[in-house]
Amino acid sequence: MSLKIRAMTPDDIDPCFTLTQALKWPHRREDWALALQLGEGTVIEEQGKLIASAVLWRWGERAATLGLVIVDNQQQGRGLGKQLMLAQLEKLPDCNVRLHATEMGKGLYEKLGFVSCGEIRQHQTRAVTTLPDVVIPAGLAVERAYDEYFLRYQGWPWFAVVESDGRFTGLAHRAAVEHAVHEEDPSQPVRTVVSDFEQVSTDTPLESLIGNEPLRTLGALMAVDADGHLRGVVTVEQVSRALQARLA
Repeated sequence: MSLKIRAMTPDDIDPCFTLTQALKWPHRREDWALALQLGEGTVIEEQGKLIASAVLWRWGERAATLGLVIVDNQQQGRGLGKQLMLAQLEKLPDCNVRLHATEMGKGLYEKLGFVSCGEIRQHQTRAVTTLPDVVIPAGLAVERAYDEYFLRYQGWPWFAVVESDGRFTGLAHRAAVEHAVHEEDPSQPVRTVVSDFEQVSTDTPLESLIGNEPLRTLGALMAVDADGHLRGVVTVEQVSRALQARLA
């Protein structure tokens, strides 16, 4: 039976997803779509069925990462993994290549010249948000908010403001609070001086945040649930780390 080695296309996402499901890997269809969007995939077909995959990601002109090297369990022992690796490495003749792989393929990869340099442990979670360390009660007077938060935490430009039931009201910025204390009524509740802030739902897919302009410019987004309750803060660093773990 003839094998066909070719470039991965969006039509291969579902069969690639099936491969990872068989291995009980956590990758979703959208993770495969993102991997292909950011990288270059190669697959092996036999009689129209996809039986193996590998993806590379370039980091400039001199570095690359290889991952998602998978061979269908029923096709093991045929040298398909080696063929995939050679096909990918041919594209990277002058690159420093790092490989993210499981222990199962270690023997093959060492024969190809790879040397173990570390271990990656992947921990799965439904969320990447963390609760803010400090939030200001919405009913607190701006004078107290200024004394107890902005003077206490020097250099911190803003704080999340929440109602007593946990609903997110907005952000209290240092300049706005200072102005209210010195130029307006210092007894007014801090909710009156908050500004709108970009929010995301707690079930927002990670990959949709990659191009989020407020996240890039502000460095963080407030994560709220369907009832508007503040559930955490999503930062650029968290999104980056979570995506790298999924693509490893």
